[in-house]
Amino acid sequence: MFDDVMWAERARQEHDAFCQQLRDTGVVVHEFATLLAEALDAPRARVFLQDRLTTATRFGPALDGPLDELVGSAPAPVLAELLIGGS
Repeated sequence: MFDDVMWAERARQEHDAFCQQLRDTGVVVHEFATLLAEALDAPRARVFLQDRLTTATRFGPALDGPLDELVGSAPAPVLAELLIGGS
């Protein structure tokens, strides 16, 4: 638990600085969002996600179609960000 409200922008800056320090010492840093976006571009990955995520039983019949369309058409980096952050 945090004693204070976490500042997202500051946390991002610290994360990026830490990753850069790792890279400077020769460590390969894998960003989850990038890996997920690459995976979403793999053949049949979208179909796999649509079959398991965009179902009427998971989110209801009103969202089934729009979510299915979003998963099928959004650019991989955008979809990855939505899946991770939900924004």
